[in-house]
Amino acid sequence: MNAPATWPPALRAALERVIDPESGINIVDMGLVEGLRDDADAVALDLIMTSAACPMAGLIAEDAEAELQAAVGADQAVQVQVLDEPAWHPSRLSPAAREQLGWDPENEYHPEHDH
Repeated sequence: MNAPATWPPALRAALERVIDPESGINIVDMGLVEGLRDDADAVALDLIMTSAACPMAGLIAEDAEAELQAAVGADQAVQVQVLDEPAWHPSRLSPAAREQLGWDPENEYHPEHDH
């Protein structure tokens, strides 16, 4: 995943307006953005969902495409792809999202530690 800090500010702001309807948190803070590429001809966004069977994947992708297209204008194409891999993990949450969801990494279940 390329870091949000490296994204053009207008594109980051556009993606922060896209809300995951199940959590109420934007897709940047949810860690759903796997990659964002911006070149002269197109913006390409790769998303992952919190679940492979996420019923909101299509809606989130459409919202992201619309927000990015509004940010870059008609001269640049926008391509959004929902990836099957890598799997999303709560560690992808931003600190603000962790706090909002009450996620405490200290209490996270690690099955590899069960013996």
